[in-house]
Amino acid sequence: MKPTFSHDHRIEMHLNNGMFNGKPLYIHYTSAETFPKIIASRCFMARPNYDRRGSAAKSGIYMVRGRNAFNARQAFQQLFLGEPKYRDSAKYCFVFTFNSEPYLTGNLISAGSTVEELIHPGNLSFSKINIIYQGRNPFL
Repeated sequence: MKPTFSHDHRIEMHLNNGMFNGKPLYIHYTSAETFPKIIASRCFMARPNYDRRGSAAKSGIYMVRGRNAFNARQAFQQLFLGEPKYRDSAKYCFVFTFNSEPYLTGNLISAGSTVEELIHPGNLSFSKINIIYQGRNPFL
């Protein structure tokens, strides 16, 4: 079971089975700085972040499957591999389903990892998803 700070058993139930209304759940982690920008634009922007990723930065919306519900510290270690530039990148999150089957590419975070990082290729408007939760990262 993925416990939450709010003890929201409905979120926990859906995360445990990885589905909501028969559709797979996804989590997009973000920082306190970026969270209000996403809310204001009602869109995840697929701009590459060259400051953090360097010249290898690719455009896309990065997410994980709902079963990868990590608290900020776990996400820093398991998703961002302890890279200092990503220290505060999972203080907030969005848990959602897609309204229709998405086109996603994916790769394991690193050799030996069981966590698959999924990438949506372009901007992702809120009109194309069903947000189940948005706010401070609720996972213990």
